[in-house]
Amino acid sequence: LTPTVGTTRKDRTTARGGRLGVLTELGLGPRVDREVAALVENAARVFEPLSAGVTPVTIPFEPHDITCADRFYQVRALAEITVLSENAQRAAEVIWSRSEPAQTYTATKHYQDYL
Repeated sequence: LTPTVGTTRKDRTTARGGRLGVLTELGLGPRVDREVAALVENAARVFEPLSAGVTPVTIPFEPHDITCADRFYQVRALAEITVLSENAQRAAEVIWSRSEPAQTYTATKHYQDYL
């Protein structure tokens, strides 16, 4: 694809009318530090003079989505750790404990998470 904005400094400053969505909270996992979020929001405001329309956005995660994501990463961790040598597996106790619930998930249950 041909870029719509050039690569020179002058070209980059002539982009007008675009919109920029700023995501400062993923909706799962650890909360974002408010100071970091403020820095990201302030950095995005650089585009306001270009009529870029800087808008805060959110990801519409529901509690079920977060539960499914958690199970996905438990299954993934279990799949990845089981291919390691026994010595490496023993050294990764935190991964074993994190992935332990995945040992009882059925393929059907894992599939249903994504319907």
